[in-house]
Amino acid sequence: DEKPTIKSDIATGMYIINTLSAMNLNVINVDPKVICRQTIKSESGKTVPDEITRVMMEAADTLKPDIVFLSRQSWFENCSLILSKRCPVVGWNIDVRNSPEEWSSLHPLMKNCTHWMTIAGGNVQWYRDNLNKNTHWLSEACYPPVHRAPNKKELDMVTHHDFYTEALRCTVSFAGSLSDSHHGPPPRIELLKAIA
Repeated sequence: DEKPTIKSDIATGMYIINTLSAMNLNVINVDPKVICRQTIKSESGKTVPDEITRVMMEAADTLKPDIVFLSRQSWFENCSLILSKRCPVVGWNIDVRNSPEEWSSLHPLMKNCTHWMTIAGGNVQWYRDNLNKNTHWLSEACYPPVHRAPNKKELDMVTHHDFYTEALRCTVSFAGSLSDSHHGPPPRIELLKAIA
C-alpha cells in the first residue's frame, strides 16, 4: 500500500507519525491545528471542538482505524468518548505540571481515552487512582532528523538574522514557556542568564 502524504507542523506530532511509520504502520494524520485555523476563519458559526469531532468521525468511518492516538487537547473530548467504544484511544500529554490537578481542563479527555500517557512519570499513580486506570509513563525522546547540529544550508538560510545564526550554533538549548502561568520552574530568562 502506498503511504499517505503527511502534512503536519514540525512538532511532536511529526515525530510520532514518523516513528509509527518506521514500524511499518499505516498512519493517517488528522491535524487539529489546521482544522482549528479553518474553523476560526470561517463565518459559519461552527465551533472548533464540533468541527474537529466531525472531521475525526468522518476519518474513522472511512478508515476504520485499529488505534487512535491523540495529543493533549480538550477539543478531542467528544470524539474520544465516541471512538473509545470502537477501538483503543490513546491520549498523550507531552507536557508537565507540578500537580496533575493543574490539568483539570483535560480531565474529561483523560477519562474518555482507553489509555492515557503522560511524560510526568511521578504523577502516573495519581492519574490511575483518580482519572484513568490505564495511565502509563511515556517519555519524549530525541528525534535524530531534528535534534542535530545545523548543516551548512540551514546556517546559510539564517545568516541574515544574527540571533538565529547564534541560536543554531548552540550545542545545548532549552525549550519552555515564558508564561507566568507555569508555576514551579525558575523564570527561564533568569535561568539562561545565570547559565551564561
